[in-house]
Amino acid sequence: MRQESGFGKAAGYYSMAIEDAGAEVAVSAELTGKTARHPDERLAPQYFVQLITQLGDLLSTIYDRRTNLSRNQTRIIMTLYEADGQTQTELANQLHMHKVSIGIHLTELEALGLIERRSHPTDGRAKCIYLTPLVYERAESGRQRYAEIHERGAEGIPTGLYLAMIEAIGRMRDNLIALDEEDRKKNRP
Repeated sequence: MRQESGFGKAAGYYSMAIEDAGAEVAVSAELTGKTARHPDERLAPQYFVQLITQLGDLLSTIYDRRTNLSRNQTRIIMTLYEADGQTQTELANQLHMHKVSIGIHLTELEALGLIERRSHPTDGRAKCIYLTPLVYERAESGRQRYAEIHERGAEGIPTGLYLAMIEAIGRMRDNLIALDEEDRKKNRP
């Protein structure tokens, strides 16, 4: 069972010590990634970044192709599916996108009949964005597409390994959320 994992920067190398069932394995790689100083290139930070980026790109490309929606259009629909009736500004903030970019995607989604803009109940200048019944009618089809892509992507991966990967990625996400919060606090006046 994995008990502890940590990366450290020492003498120009990344090193990783993993305690696995009592056996410690130490590996290191040069920061530049030019010459491997460890037996497994996959432990280099650059490899992880490249792999996770490729995975995200492939997922979005395949899903976009199968739904005829862009990644950002899908993100907007999924966000509204969780909390319908948000303003353009609220969507922009939640999705970390520029308000103008959100507006372009909303216009495209409106032309497709997938969203509608309604007057804000208290702010006459603002519009609230709502999904149309068409989205709810097609929701199951969208979930099936995701399931098909996921099933194919996870093909040949044993359940235990898959769950360990999900746990590790979740832990990395949580670590990076904490790092992001630390960075934001340091940059505040």
